[in-house]
Amino acid sequence: AEDTQLEMEKLLAYVKLQEDEVNTQKNLVLEEQQMFQKLEEEFKEETKKLKEKIQHLENNSCELQQLLCLKEEESQQNVDNTKDAEQLESISESQMEAPQREKAELVQKVQSTEENIKYISQEKEHLRTEMEVLQTEKDNMIQTVHHLSVTIARLVPVNLELQQELKEANNSLREHKEMVEELKEKIVSTDLYLQTLKIHEELKKKDSEMNVKRKTQDCFEILETKIFRIMEALKKFPELEKRSEYFIKISLQIKKQFDSKKAVIAQWLPDISPQEANNIKRLQTEDERISNSLYNSLNKLQYLFSCLCDKRKEYYTNVSKYTRELLDERKNQHAQRMQIQELGKPHLKQQGPGSQQPGLSELMQSLDGLTEQMSKEVSEMEEELGSTEVTLQELEHKNTEVEQYLERCSYVDFQGFEATTKQNIEKFQSINQFLRPKAQPYFQARSALEAINANYCREIDATLKACREETKEPILQLDMLEKDQKSCGVANTSREEENHKLRYQLEATEQDTKATLFFIKSPAFKILESL
Repeated sequence: AEDTQLEMEKLLAYVKLQEDEVNTQKNLVLEEQQMFQKLEEEFKEETKKLKEKIQHLENNSCELQQLLCLKEEESQQNVDNTKDAEQLESISESQMEAPQREKAELVQKVQSTEENIKYISQEKEHLRTEMEVLQTEKDNMIQTVHHLSVTIARLVPVNLELQQELKEANNSLREHKEMVEELKEKIVSTDLYLQTLKIHEELKKKDSEMNVKRKTQDCFEILETKIFRIMEALKKFPELEKRSEYFIKISLQIKKQFDSKKAVIAQWLPDISPQEANNIKRLQTEDERISNSLYNSLNKLQYLFSCLCDKRKEYYTNVSKYTRELLDERKNQHAQRMQIQELGKPHLKQQGPGSQQPGLSELMQSLDGLTEQMSKEVSEMEEELGSTEVTLQELEHKNTEVEQYLERCSYVDFQGFEATTKQNIEKFQSINQFLRPKAQPYFQARSALEAINANYCREIDATLKACREETKEPILQLDMLEKDQKSCGVANTSREEENHKLRYQLEATEQDTKATLFFIKSPAFKILESL
């Protein structure tokens, strides 16, 4: 795409150069045409002046001829006067001697007339010479006019040819302009297409990179959400532990109830028979045994349940903590890879979230399994605790009835007391049988969880150590890239400036060479060369 754009730019520069050359040739032809027109006008003006001069000379010649004729007539008259004087002298010598003064005047007049005739003859010769010179000049002017006419006749076809060439040049210029406009449109359309293609490729590349970043960021956000859900779910263990304190309440109620029965029996013993006293003591012993057993079972069950809640909370807290640290390391690695990619490491370009962060999918699967496991365990513990609470609530209700009975029992009611105590013993036995199997699984689960927690801590420590070692390599690469860019920045700038200057000089030389060759091959140059 860049090569095509460069070729289009060169073609546009060449077309612009051709347009400038055509304009130059057009101007040259116009100047030649104006020069020939000016020369023709000068020839016509000079011819006109010569004709006027010839006419003037002819007029002068006619005037001189008329003057010469007048001089000849005057000379002839003077000659006639001279003849008359001689006749007068021959006729009358006496008359001629009379006025001496008149004779002298006539002699002087004759001499003056002869001098005038001589002067007129010289003038005539001079005028004849001038006439010959003028005739020669006239002939020369006629020849010059003829040559000018021939030259004009020869220049007219040239002028017509130049006009034809100018017309053709105008047509060629118009065609060139049309071609230039077409090329400009093509170049603009091609340039727009290339720009659109380039923008599309850049957008596609950026979209791909943004998809990778978005997927990775989404993956990070999903992991953050999962960790947050685990942290929120951890709050249920203290709630379960607090709910298990209800076992302690019931156990204390059982102990209080037994003490109340014991106090009532102590009041009755002086007023009953020995046989009844033995039966009451036997029931009291059995009731004490069952009450103590249930009391111990409730306390043990609450203790084991509370320990299991603490251990599970500790385990899942460790998992959340170490997962958070591992996720932070993965985020740092991702940020460093992004910086390395921006600074110009094409071989480190990321192909997807799996390739750029190889541990994220495993971490996500681990968190999914962990969340599911924790939800299952919490649900089981809530279900078991709920069933136990229902049973103990029934027991609490029964104990409340017994306490109310003991409070109402102000006289010896041996049969009622015996029946109530037997029912209470049976109830305690059934509840004790219900609670006793629950303690062992809690103990086993706590022991197994301690081993799992210790093993997990060892494995996650090794994983974090390896992840931190992986983080060191992109840090070193990032430092090296930053140093390389700082050292090469000045050299690259000066090299780019020098390349730009050389490229500009080369383009200018190519344009001058093409313009000279085009002008030499043009018809206008050949016409000027022939002239």
